[in-house]
Amino acid sequence: MFNEEWARRSRENYHENTIVVDKEEHIKRVASGETKINKSCFIVTDSEDNKKIKEQLIEMSKPYNLEYAYSTSFFLEFMPPQTNKGTGLTHLIQSLNISKDEVLAFGDAGNDVDLLKNAGWPVAMANGTKELKAVSRIETKSNEEDGVAYLLEKIFL
Repeated sequence: MFNEEWARRSRENYHENTIVVDKEEHIKRVASGETKINKSCFIVTDSEDNKKIKEQLIEMSKPYNLEYAYSTSFFLEFMPPQTNKGTGLTHLIQSLNISKDEVLAFGDAGNDVDLLKNAGWPVAMANGTKELKAVSRIETKSNEEDGVAYLLEKIFL
């Protein structure tokens, strides 16, 4: 990140391993090819100005065929084409030579939709988004209530 305050918030609130770098130096490294980017994230709230920014970001991503998803209602992520949790799961299933019906996947946000669509047993957390719950077969308790552990104990114990 380029801002210490946002980096601190990300570490405290989302347990992200964030560091602060000089923006101009980072841009030079990306432009030279020294640094590769696999995901760009933007914090975009629901204000009228930000709705326009969100639309512009999505429009700008189209020529590059970028994937995008919301990991929270205000955190918009852009990734290279065919780079999302669902394609990652599909590659893992293929490499393990198993059926997707043998896979249980958990999610709570928009960036988990493709993951759940590619799992045989898609599970939404109680605190998950409506969009996510629409593609799930099962709903479990929230993250705060240890919903993953709760469901796994019910299944396997």
